[in-house]
Amino acid sequence: MNELWRLNANELAAYTEDHELMRRIRRSYPDFRILAEYYRSGRLFAVVYVIPNEKKRAARRLFANGTKSAKIAV
Repeated sequence: MNELWRLNANELAAYTEDHELMRRIRRSYPDFRILAEYYRSGRLFAVVYVIPNEKKRAARRLFANGTKSAKIAV
């Protein structure tokens, strides 16, 4: 599951449980900061990212094209 929402006037927040998407973000988007990490049974389950407003278009495409469903409220 992927979700994207406005955090404030300059940033978006994004939640994902998709590990492939997490890898893609870690590799290609160093300006996406991790806000929270969720663990279940000692393993990483989900991540919340803070995304600068300048990367809104890339974020919408990334989180909408993930392998799992996306909810976008931006």
